[in-house]
Amino acid sequence: MKMKSLTQVVIFGTFCASVSWGAVSFNIDKFNAPEPCEESDYIKSIGPSVRPSEVSAGSFFIRCKTEDPFDESVIDYQLNRGQPTPAISKLRKFTLPGASPMAIVRAKVYLNEGANAEDDIETVYFDGNYLLTDEDTEDLYVKYNGKMTKLKYINDKPAQVRFVTDPEGASIIVEGTTLGSTPATVPIGGEEVLVTIAKNGYYNSYKTLKPIPGKEMSENVPLKPRATLPDTAGSFATRIKNLKDNRDVAALEGLNAEIDGAIAVWPDRVAANKSEVVKNAPVPKKANGESDAAFGKRKAQAEEDLSALQVKLDQEGNLQMNKMAELKSKDLPAAIKAAQAVPTAEPEPEADSDDEDEEDVADASDAVSDEQNQEDAAFDAVTDVFGYGDDIKKYVGYTLAVAAVASLTMTVLEWMYVNTAQDAVDDTKKMLKEEYARIDECRANPASDACHGLAGGPDFKGTKAAEYLKEKLDDNNDNLDQHKTRRLIWGISAGVAGVGAGVLLFVPF
Repeated sequence: MKMKSLTQVVIFGTFCASVSWGAVSFNIDKFNAPEPCEESDYIKSIGPSVRPSEVSAGSFFIRCKTEDPFDESVIDYQLNRGQPTPAISKLRKFTLPGASPMAIVRAKVYLNEGANAEDDIETVYFDGNYLLTDEDTEDLYVKYNGKMTKLKYINDKPAQVRFVTDPEGASIIVEGTTLGSTPATVPIGGEEVLVTIAKNGYYNSYKTLKPIPGKEMSENVPLKPRATLPDTAGSFATRIKNLKDNRDVAALEGLNAEIDGAIAVWPDRVAANKSEVVKNAPVPKKANGESDAAFGKRKAQAEEDLSALQVKLDQEGNLQMNKMAELKSKDLPAAIKAAQAVPTAEPEPEADSDDEDEEDVADASDAVSDEQNQEDAAFDAVTDVFGYGDDIKKYVGYTLAVAAVASLTMTVLEWMYVNTAQDAVDDTKKMLKEEYARIDECRANPASDACHGLAGGPDFKGTKAAEYLKEKLDDNNDNLDQHKTRRLIWGISAGVAGVGAGVLLFVPF
């Protein structure tokens, strides 16, 4: 009886072994195809075959399946390194949740959960971090830990967000970087992104945007107008010019007290404007679904921008008051003097001689008179030119002085922008250095915590984060160079205008 039971066990074990031996595996045991994989729209310059352990980030690989045309039961696989084409951006990325990227290099890949082992798809690609397939592929499965497991689709393409504002022409600032002015469509990637919409004369609008990767989105942003200071100095300048042209001396003299009054109340008007701006500024409120961290960031940015706006209002107010003081001390006295000047009288025509007997002598006298008149007219023209020349020199000097002040103000602003841009460059360099360190740690020990959530792709240093930081560093460096150039140009302009104003206003010639 015992012998019979032992015989049954042997027979059953032999049967199971034979079934297992003849069954088709869900994994690839050997890469031994007689020919390398063929080039496609996504890969070219096919190199020699490689082992699965050689698949690493920073390179591109193709895995292909071939069947013997004379014996369909003979199936071979090959794994080759190759050069990706620009069309690689169309491939869809997949990963196996909870497993190393290398876990699916040997695994056959299927389009549905109930597929047989021999029904795997023929061509897939790897970049060391993800499995990539054609852009039309919706779902992929692999046999993992004894069961069919669905791969996770990774969409790392930025959303295309169109911003429309009322009124148009507002700056679109994404995480501190200006990407254009409305209306415009800009790419935005990330989980919670701070977007600022800014236009002069209106309050900034802030929003934490959650872009959907690869999708087209739209944002309509109404802008709330804020109180602004009037161009009082410009209004006085226009009135002075018109009254001078009309030679209205009394009205010009009356402007002296009016400008004094405007200057006296101007600080109060600036303070009132600032108070009204702060009072009516929109108060940030936490939006539905917005995290505490994102709301705190948005609120802090709004408070920082409001403080900067108050400083700007002070600067604009001081500039207006300086212009009014200059109108009172220089332009108005000059206009009064010009209006009081007596116009040059026209010379009266000489009487004709009635003595017909002395006609020849009269003709000669007339010729001499005409010549004298021409000389007098030339002398008067020269006198007028020099007289107007003093006024022209003075007005040009005033214009250059205003230009010098404006250029100096722009130089100071650009200096501040340079400091801000330099901080952005330094911060990005630090983040990029930390990302490199994380990559190196992950490569040295794939089982370390540094590998968790490490984005990747055929990108800079093998991670999407590193590529993004590198691009951001390049953008920040470009921004820094632009502000340095503008600072230099405005500084030179301020110096040239200042020297020119000093020469025209204070050097007699």
